[in-house]
Amino acid sequence: MLIVCSGGLTGFREADVLGFVNLLLEADVEVTLHVADDKSHLAILPGLLELDDERAVPIAGFLTTCLP
Repeated sequence: MLIVCSGGLTGFREADVLGFVNLLLEADVEVTLHVADDKSHLAILPGLLELDDERAVPIAGFLTTCLP
């Protein structure tokens, strides 16, 4: 599973995201976490379609693992 989240992880957001990641790892789910410090939640999505956006590369790589 690839998790992409926005902004710096602090406080309850950090606890929520890292708690979710830890639950997945405990369930033997492979997880990659990418934090987009310079983007808001809504600003991440359009960048995923731009190959020069640093978030597009890990997502494209992840999606290729989902294909037969």
